[in-house]
Amino acid sequence: MADLRVKFAGVEFKNPIVASAGHITHSPYTMKRCIEAGVGAICTKSISVDAESWKRPHPANWFLDKQGDPGSVLTCEVGFWPPELAVQYIQEMRPLADEENVRLIANIDVPPFTEDELAGVARRLEEAGADMIEATCPCPIMMPSREDVNAWYREQVSRFLKALKRAVSIPVFPKMSSEFLTDENIKIIEDSGADAHCFWVGLPGTAVDVETGRPVMPSTSLYFGRALKGLGCYMSSMLAIKGNLPIMSSGGISTWRDAVESLMCGTTLVGVQTAVMYRGYKVLVDMTRGLGSFMDSKGYRRVDDIIGIAARHIENSAEFEQFVSQKQVDREAVMITVDPVLCNGCGRCLTCCHGAITMEEGLARIDLERCERCGICQSICPVRAIAIGAIEEVRR
Repeated sequence: MADLRVKFAGVEFKNPIVASAGHITHSPYTMKRCIEAGVGAICTKSISVDAESWKRPHPANWFLDKQGDPGSVLTCEVGFWPPELAVQYIQEMRPLADEENVRLIANIDVPPFTEDELAGVARRLEEAGADMIEATCPCPIMMPSREDVNAWYREQVSRFLKALKRAVSIPVFPKMSSEFLTDENIKIIEDSGADAHCFWVGLPGTAVDVETGRPVMPSTSLYFGRALKGLGCYMSSMLAIKGNLPIMSSGGISTWRDAVESLMCGTTLVGVQTAVMYRGYKVLVDMTRGLGSFMDSKGYRRVDDIIGIAARHIENSAEFEQFVSQKQVDREAVMITVDPVLCNGCGRCLTCCHGAITMEEGLARIDLERCERCGICQSICPVRAIAIGAIEEVRR
């Protein structure tokens, strides 16, 4: 049986699945549900000195199923914990976390604090039982302009990270938006003594209610959903190559397969939020079970065996040049075939734009005169019955 344990910033986790800071970790009840679902860690709701001034909107989340985009969400979810409540909740969760071998990561919204306030709160959180400090820089919902955020990283993040490192003995790392993972910011973070990198993927977006002709929210908001998985994987791979610290990332993770992709791109801990909001806590159970089953089926013994194995092949100019040159061949030099044993006659490939596929006696048939060898049918075939490649390769 595969060993799902990973080490992140020197701390061992029973598995790499993390309940990200937000709606699913905003109370003892929700944290308990995440722990019972088998996560390796939970990140608390953000802690802020300005907690009372940013009360939770009701409602705050709009899934876009009625707008034809099921599972994606626009959100203005704020509502911070004051430090006193954070200490209380972490103390309350500590016994169950210990029983279930789950790590507690305290998320602090850094910008509102002075250095002394931040240090004092961090010490209290460590004493209450936090295993790590995740310093949100700054809260994504309250984020000012891009220029202001970039200036904040240049001028402030190093100072606050160093203050946190002086204050506590547990690992400290910043949590930032993927769009600010520049070479300059990566270097600032690592030079500040951070123990890890952590980023989230969210984009400004909007959705329109076509019945009224008005947007769901009267402004652009943060857009989350599985559509962001590709961007998250790409950013993980770039950070794995450029950085020197372990990575936790979140954004677009909906299934165990998404989690595996993220790990292969260089992530050590995979954060989940939106999928649980949409489909419930069973998502977390399915992810850990699916990850273990996948590793067993492929012969991977430890999660470390898959972390980062894809990163060096992404944006590899030499490999890309070779990949493209291998595809630049005459149409007649490429063969496409259908395996009659695997084909189940589902008809998915009948969407062929060139009219090259028909169904005969329950099997897909390809007209090679019409076929452009574009690869679409191969990529959408649910049972991998269609093969395409150089003639000599397919014949072998």
